[in-house]
Amino acid sequence: MSLCSKQGFFLGLMTMTGIILPGFFKAVAIFRFSTRLMTRKLKDFVRQEALHMLQNALEGSGGSAASSAYTEAYRLIMRFAIGDKSFVVRIAAVRCLKAFANIGGPGLGLGELDNSATYCVKALEDPVSSVRDAFAEALGSLLALGMNPEAQVQPRGKGPFPPAKKLEGGLQRHLALPFTKGRFC
Repeated sequence: MSLCSKQGFFLGLMTMTGIILPGFFKAVAIFRFSTRLMTRKLKDFVRQEALHMLQNALEGSGGSAASSAYTEAYRLIMRFAIGDKSFVVRIAAVRCLKAFANIGGPGLGLGELDNSATYCVKALEDPVSSVRDAFAEALGSLLALGMNPEAQVQPRGKGPFPPAKKLEGGLQRHLALPFTKGRFC
């Protein structure tokens, strides 16, 4: 099977599963399928569609899937997709990150929230305006989640999970400080 036909197969499979089984899929299966797609060398539109499918799965799960699925999804987003060369993949990845924040950031500790917000601030220097806009939206969602511990979802699964904590100094560190240092002026 050639590379183009494999990519067409993956795109067709993603489209078909999104149309036929939207309410019946377990979020874990979609997270793992998206992870496998992202770690391969596929065309931009296939990686973009995989991230779009992951975003839909995150939004559809509402924070009720297993913690391992969220950990794997977060790792996928931050490791493979956020720094991608293609701006359409970066936009899709940051939309996943925003979806993660909107459902309460299950499995995200203060370190992950701080890391994500820091990366969003750095990405505000991206040359593509639509990428900057997407990262700005995600930064707002992440900071809102970090400032409101009651909104943070505790994941399901094995193991002790740390209690939700407030991201202390998040607004100062991620919004005010970069501008006062003259970084964006």
